[in-house]
Amino acid sequence: RIVIDLYSNDREIDGSVIISMFAKVLDVKPDRAVCVAIPSLSDVGKNLAKQYNIEVVEGVNIEEAASTLSRKLS
Repeated sequence: RIVIDLYSNDREIDGSVIISMFAKVLDVKPDRAVCVAIPSLSDVGKNLAKQYNIEVVEGVNIEEAASTLSRKLS
């Protein structure tokens, strides 16, 4: 089982999304959790993701993020 959350904005995604995602991860108990952040995730978010064992995928646009996610899941 994999949990994937996608966040998109015109600026860097705030680390608070990782806290929200972690609550979902605790509920679902997936094998893997991936946060897709377009265009990027803040350094605080990256540090939280690392602590919570959530993988991070970033991309300047949806196409780049999708390509990176596809490679990561292969």
